[in-house]
Amino acid sequence: MMDYGDTSILSTVSQIQALTKELVKAKEELDKERFSHVVNKLLQLIETLPAVDLSLVEHRAVEPLVQSCAVNLWNEAVTSKNEGTVLVDQTAALRHLACKLLFREGGPIVAEKCKKQAMVALKSARAWLDCGNPSMAEETLGLSEKALGKLLALLVDSSNESDKADVSYDKSCIEKDMLKVLAYKAESAFGQQQFENASRHLQASREMLVKFPEEAAYLSMLSYNCGVERYNGGRLQEAVYWLRQSYEIGKEQHAVSARHQARTLRLLSSAYIDWDPEKYHDLAANTVALANADCSHPAGLYLKLRILLCAAEDDETTTQAALRDCLHHPELTAELGLTAIDLCVKNSRHNLVMSGLRQLMERFEEKTEADSIRLFHLKYLLHSCHLAEAETLVNQIIERRSTRHRFADSIVKQLQSLLWEQASSSFEVKQYEECLRWYSYALRLFDGSENGSEDLGKLFRNRCACFCALKQLDQAKQAVEQAKKHDPLNAYTCYMQFKIAILQENVVYALQALEDLCLCKNDNDMQDLISLAAQLAFETNSKDVALTALEGLVVHSTKPQQIFIALRCLLRLRLAVQAQTRPDVDKILSYLETAHAHLRKRCLEGEGGDAYLRSEIDWFTKVAWNMGLQSESDELQLLQFFTLCRELSSLSSPDTKNLLRQKTCLIVSSAACLQIAKETNSPEARQDRLQEALELIKQCRTLCKELNSCSDYGKTFLPEIIFRHLLNACLIEENIVIAGKDKTSLLLLLYEFEAKTRLGASISELSDLLEKALVFPSADSSMFETIAAVCMEWAVTKEHRQLATRALRAALHKHLNADTLQHQRISRDFHSLVQISLMGKHSGEPEDKAEALHYLKQAADFIDTRAQEKYPEIEVVWLMTKAWNTGIYFYSYGKYDASGQWCEMGLRLLKHLSTLRDNYETQMSSAYSEILSKVEASKSHLEE
Repeated sequence: MMDYGDTSILSTVSQIQALTKELVKAKEELDKERFSHVVNKLLQLIETLPAVDLSLVEHRAVEPLVQSCAVNLWNEAVTSKNEGTVLVDQTAALRHLACKLLFREGGPIVAEKCKKQAMVALKSARAWLDCGNPSMAEETLGLSEKALGKLLALLVDSSNESDKADVSYDKSCIEKDMLKVLAYKAESAFGQQQFENASRHLQASREMLVKFPEEAAYLSMLSYNCGVERYNGGRLQEAVYWLRQSYEIGKEQHAVSARHQARTLRLLSSAYIDWDPEKYHDLAANTVALANADCSHPAGLYLKLRILLCAAEDDETTTQAALRDCLHHPELTAELGLTAIDLCVKNSRHNLVMSGLRQLMERFEEKTEADSIRLFHLKYLLHSCHLAEAETLVNQIIERRSTRHRFADSIVKQLQSLLWEQASSSFEVKQYEECLRWYSYALRLFDGSENGSEDLGKLFRNRCACFCALKQLDQAKQAVEQAKKHDPLNAYTCYMQFKIAILQENVVYALQALEDLCLCKNDNDMQDLISLAAQLAFETNSKDVALTALEGLVVHSTKPQQIFIALRCLLRLRLAVQAQTRPDVDKILSYLETAHAHLRKRCLEGEGGDAYLRSEIDWFTKVAWNMGLQSESDELQLLQFFTLCRELSSLSSPDTKNLLRQKTCLIVSSAACLQIAKETNSPEARQDRLQEALELIKQCRTLCKELNSCSDYGKTFLPEIIFRHLLNACLIEENIVIAGKDKTSLLLLLYEFEAKTRLGASISELSDLLEKALVFPSADSSMFETIAAVCMEWAVTKEHRQLATRALRAALHKHLNADTLQHQRISRDFHSLVQISLMGKHSGEPEDKAEALHYLKQAADFIDTRAQEKYPEIEVVWLMTKAWNTGIYFYSYGKYDASGQWCEMGLRLLKHLSTLRDNYETQMSSAYSEILSKVEASKSHLEE
């Protein structure tokens, strides 16, 4: 910012000239912000401008320039005010700048200059007061007072006997301006809330009224305006002071009209009665009596009535007379007359009200205001419960309307509002027939031009509700059809149609109405009405309709809590049907999926920590879990429900309980995928399910790591029904469950082995899995038996048979080293080993079947030494038969030594038979003798 203090006077004046030119020439193009900026800059420059000293050459050069700027600004302010081209505060600013420049002019102090300065300062102050800026006005008033003082001093110094009359005249003008200054100062102080200063200036002005009585009207109005401002602001004591000042000024000087004085007295009386009606009752009454005596006016008579009604005990006759005087005043308007009657209503003066209404109606009977009086009359009768008289009046009003009397639209609307309000009150207290009467009156007020009116539709719906409450369903149906005609897309109309259909037990019509209700998408109440429809269907035991209503609510509602409640009800209804008939599982699944979508959306919006939302998640999770448990016979359903259960559970807090539930869901889902893949005929679908199983296994292992890090994680067990399903899914034997041990890792390894085997994984990959199983801490015989079974079921190559053999040997090793021998399982392992060893070996060479003979010898040794006759006899028969038949096979090829070994193994096993021994012993002994003779002959031939 420029440092104006260091700038020469010529430079400062040049800047003032430039800014003045901008204000004068382009003021209409300046926005308010720029205008204010220029004005503030000018004020700063003027403050730095010294008073012009004509003794200085430089000052003499700028003096006309300063004078020119002041004149230009003043003329522009006058022109702008007359044309209305700028705002009043901008006009005041232009006057203020001109005033400030004028007081910077130099030269001798002469009367004309002082008069000019005083006039400019006074008008500037008036401009600031008119635009509501009293603080700026105060500054210019000080300048005006200073100029008037100089002028008065000049006149006193120059006076002599010859010009005494002229001096007297000039002094009178100056004092009159001084009175204006004081009056303006009072107004300015009042505007700045400086009430003591305002009062002091006003009193000083009053003292000068002796010389200038013509100014009394102005001072009286000034005081009156101050009183009005204080009265409206609730400052009644201050209002009384200013209003009394106004009245006294007018009374003293007789320069104020009686009408203005009466107005002041009426407001003063109101201030008294509002201030303290008991303390100032008499003063208020006397004041308004004086006002009415000075200038009778309906407002004064109304005020008199009000004061009388405020009295603790009033004379009925006097009050009646006051009301009559008010209502019969020639200048009374219907509006003020109704205000007076309303005053009686508020004071519970029924007789006065009825008398006043009668008088007012007589006066305005043939005028348009009569309709407003009838409306007021009806409102009073209704609110005071004079219903019979109200109905009579309503009929008169309707009859008047039917004779082509034109009611104003506003009157008709207010009549309708009153009738509807009364009908609603009757409905609330279950006076349905009375309610219908009032709605009938409202209906008669329509003139036929309202077809398609929403109000008519609403009226018929309300009548329909009354008929439904009275069980008059045929009339209700007719009413709702009329409502449909006038307002077809309204949700309430559709709901009333639905309600009637339900009450008439018309399911088809109810469903159609419900469908229409769901289409009312622009109706904000549609969701709540669908909820009511569902509730009504429940109450009337219409379950199919209730289901449809709830499904519609789920689709259209935007309120999460409402959606969750609807889904809960839907699930409960469907599950209740499940106990009687086959459940609609697809519907149940869709409800749970919808619940999951809405819950997930709320969680993503940051509401996952809400207690209500958590309870909803838990409830839907339990439903999905229980449905999964009940879907044991359907693998696809089981997969869908447990997948949903896991997804729902993941929305809740990640505590140990939820993580365990998710782990179980992943295990079951993996098993279900394997089972679905086993049963499907489509190669593509089978591959997808197997890949899905592998992905679930991967997720489960990740979750197990998270669980292992939980401090409160202990050994957990799967529900029995789930584990039975897992056994079936992956050929797992029941004794895989060992008390006190978590077999999750074991199951996952088995599932992975099966999935990869069926996907055609490489032998090295499967072998790595088997190696992991071999070193698995809790691996038992069942695990290896399952691996062997998977290898043999889904692959028949030599490499897969080798894997199966390794697994069976590991299983057999576990069995033989166990504390308790399971002979049945041991016999099956020997059986499988022998069978696998003989598979694919069709040559007659003994070496090809040496491995099988080895397993037979192991089995025979076990039977001889450890079986204790508990080895299943049927398995002994199978081993014996397999050994004997293989020996005969070699005998047929002339392999007598090998034949002897195999047959000898058969005879060794034969001795462990009990009931079946006699069936085989004779034949086998005879055949074995023949085989031995061939063996001896063969040996002899070799020796020769």
